[in-house]
Amino acid sequence: AGERMTARLGPDAVVVPAEGVHVTVVEDEKVLYLPHDASLRHLDRAAALVWDCLAPPAPVSDIVADLAAVFEADQDVVAADVDALLGGLVDGGALVVAVGEITPDA
Repeated sequence: AGERMTARLGPDAVVVPAEGVHVTVVEDEKVLYLPHDASLRHLDRAAALVWDCLAPPAPVSDIVADLAAVFEADQDVVAADVDALLGGLVDGGALVVAVGEITPDA
């Protein structure tokens, strides 16, 4: 059994929720229902904040810059965390790439 690859998004990529994904807010977290496989995906507080940054659609680099500025955090660290989260959500079918390309992470 090989390791599962996670999609890597370019800085200009724009991702949007996949068709049919339902979001329920539970306190400051979110639960996503993914109809393509009838599964649930839990987003903790930080991941829920990133999800909220997807509307209106914006390039990943803009989301990273905004989050780094708000939290006074290192942009490279934020970029790695956001890329991992969004790549995982693309892999899991919660998000689709509307603009740009993805490459498998080696």
